[in-house]
Amino acid sequence: MKNNPKSERMHLITFMEVAKSKWCERVLVIVVQGVFFKAYFLGYMTLPKYAHCMMRYLEEEAIHSYAEFRKELDKGNIQNMLALVITIDH
Repeated sequence: MKNNPKSERMHLITFMEVAKSKWCERVLVIVVQGVFFKAYFLGYMTLPKYAHCMMRYLEEEAIHSYAEFRKELDKGNIQNMLALVITIDH
């Protein structure tokens, strides 16, 4: 599985738009991304095998989250909406 950081960021931006996050939540996400990037970079430089393993677990969690989101859409608990412009452009 190839990891594309731009794609991961796009997923995050899309979900922030869907969730209609507040400015403070957006700032928190940016700060956490900065901390995660630095920690992951250091981890990758010292233990690349474990960094890849961690990324695999992160991807598995994303798949689970998307599946749960889809179930809620199918049940009607979440309103289905048109695709966002940023999603279409991506």
